[in-house]
Amino acid sequence: MADFVLIEGSHVLDFKFLAIAYFIFITTLFVFPMLFFVAKLSNAREQSIFENNDYANGIFRELQTKVTLKGFNQVNAEDMDSPEFSTVCDMSGVFGNVLNMQTLPFTLKDLLPLWMMTAIPFILVVFIEFPILEVLKTVLSMLI
Repeated sequence: MADFVLIEGSHVLDFKFLAIAYFIFITTLFVFPMLFFVAKLSNAREQSIFENNDYANGIFRELQTKVTLKGFNQVNAEDMDSPEFSTVCDMSGVFGNVLNMQTLPFTLKDLLPLWMMTAIPFILVVFIEFPILEVLKTVLSMLI
């Protein structure tokens, strides 16, 4: 593109469809292989939710039996130091992580660095046609 702009006098806007196609190609090149994991991630999330839910129900049943025998209004700070309470807290964190699992192994936020790195060569070609100092002078003259 830089050769066409410098040597042949083409304009950057003549390459907009080529640039868009390049962005789509690069995104597909990096994202497509990850799509093979979608089914496995979905199954793993579903299975983990059911298994952790069953495990949590068992833990809560045991804890409820202990607390019910003592009385809900009799729970004190010593009970909070018990291994059962610690297990419930840990289980809550594990279950929260399972619920936060995503089906897609990437998000839009993950694609932004890829797109920025892909855009750098195009930005440099734009600066060939529109020198940065002239753009800054024009912007400053508009502001002042």
